[in-house]
Amino acid sequence: MSERPRNADVIIVLGGGDGERALEASKLYKKGYAPYVMLSNGGLRNHPSTVEAEKEMGWLKEDGVPESAIIPELQAQSTYGNAVYSKRMMKKHHFKSAIVVSSSFHMRRSHYIFEKVYAGSGIKLIYHAAPTSYYNPDWWWTTKLGWQFTINEYIKLVGYVVIYGLV
Repeated sequence: MSERPRNADVIIVLGGGDGERALEASKLYKKGYAPYVMLSNGGLRNHPSTVEAEKEMGWLKEDGVPESAIIPELQAQSTYGNAVYSKRMMKKHHFKSAIVVSSSFHMRRSHYIFEKVYAGSGIKLIYHAAPTSYYNPDWWWTTKLGWQFTINEYIKLVGYVVIYGLV
């Protein structure tokens, strides 16, 4: 699931991937869809670290996003954390809209979680998937890797519903 990008206050890049998320956010930034890029990545659950976030910020800068346009959110350690902490940053900066960028295989779960966490906030979210060379959302069932990613995402989605009560 991926929406056509529209102008927004900020682009939120969910941590993870092999650089495709940051590069897609950079492309959207350079096309003028938003004046800021928020990078949401505080490491893995129970293993906080800014190492990956720093690498992703480096990719953004190398690709032409000025440091002054990058807003680091370094607390999130899960997709749920991405939603919770980016929402806090959105309110802090008085942003009313965002383009949420993640990998194509991760977008359905991201969309579900963000919609639950942002419900009633008045913040408009647009979901835009970064293309990945190893996963095709239209033909996922044709490869073993496609099956693995898809099943893993649904298992995680059920876990998030149970753990965080996102019904």
